[in-house]
Amino acid sequence: MKYLISDHLALPECFASSTVAITDSTGGVLSETSYAERSGALRHFHVLNQVAEQPFGEPRADAGSLAGTDKTYTGQRDVPDTGLMDYKARMYSAQLGRFIQPDTIVPGAGNSQAWNRYAYVLNRPINYTDPSGHKVCDAKNGLNDCISTKEVQQVIQKLYGWTLIGSWSSKETDNVLVTATNMEDSLRIITGSSGKHWMENNIGKVNIKKGNVSCPPYKCNYSNPFPYTNQVVMNSGTMNDLETGRHILVHEIAHLIDKNSGYLKMGTLFGGGYSDQMVMDLGGDPTRSASGGYRASGLGTIGKNGVSLFRDAIFRFEWGGFEMPEENKWKNVLGNIDVYGDQDGPDYFANAFAYTLFGSPNVVVPQNASNWMNSFLQNTSR
Repeated sequence: MKYLISDHLALPECFASSTVAITDSTGGVLSETSYAERSGALRHFHVLNQVAEQPFGEPRADAGSLAGTDKTYTGQRDVPDTGLMDYKARMYSAQLGRFIQPDTIVPGAGNSQAWNRYAYVLNRPINYTDPSGHKVCDAKNGLNDCISTKEVQQVIQKLYGWTLIGSWSSKETDNVLVTATNMEDSLRIITGSSGKHWMENNIGKVNIKKGNVSCPPYKCNYSNPFPYTNQVVMNSGTMNDLETGRHILVHEIAHLIDKNSGYLKMGTLFGGGYSDQMVMDLGGDPTRSASGGYRASGLGTIGKNGVSLFRDAIFRFEWGGFEMPEENKWKNVLGNIDVYGDQDGPDYFANAFAYTLFGSPNVVVPQNASNWMNSFLQNTSR
């Protein structure tokens, strides 16, 4: 177990704390570094300890380097071998103290410093940070003091192609952004390549619509199963809780991935997509129920017993389980096998996708399912 230690003015609500050390579980320092002075108090601390630093985030030559993380100055990702940091909307050079791309918006246009679209935090790095790459932040009132909810939504849309539709609170919007960046990070770690590139190629643009009904957290969230409509509907309030909302949102996005890979781009209805392949590779049969009878879950079953095409397809999501070897079924820490992913093939795939990316203290991913999903993510990153 390793821990990232932030600087003395850690501002997690603004995603702006700098990683200054990595320790082990006993508190022993494994590696450390130092960056810019960000306040009089921090400067006083550094003077007492005879540490001098560069003001725009470039580490001192004798400050050491961090091993085991790429999150460095103000929590932004260091891009190896480039001298650049990824500030989400733009790339930043600590050596130059400038962004290397111009800002696409000019927030605070009444301030003459804001018109230099390459400048970093109005050329005042001791007082401000820029968590989004778009706007100066002093974080006195959290993220909303740095950038409006509408602007956060614009950042999400520009970076990931996710458009939020409806009335989203600032907390819900922030959690969608964190979900997207977490997803990108997890995909990068698993695939060894660009997480954003994987998302662009395998998900594409998504409309995330805010539902207007009040339901329990795991109810009333769904993805549109019809072709050429990449839309997820999230129950009102679901994204207020990051852990729950993150899993549900990514679960529903996984249904879109499955849908677009199947017959007629309706894989979650008619089968033929990634979820069918996963179930069959693990020794199961997505067209048979747990009791051995046929489910209406693929083109091969359309018309059986005179059931209409539409009803036959919808029954693919009928709860009751599907044929799968016991060792590959979902089991939580209590030993139950009646969990959400064991109800049907599409949910088996979506659960494996979400839990492989984010994990859970309450759910153990079947080992073969975890191995299959990791291979799938790596193979689809090429």
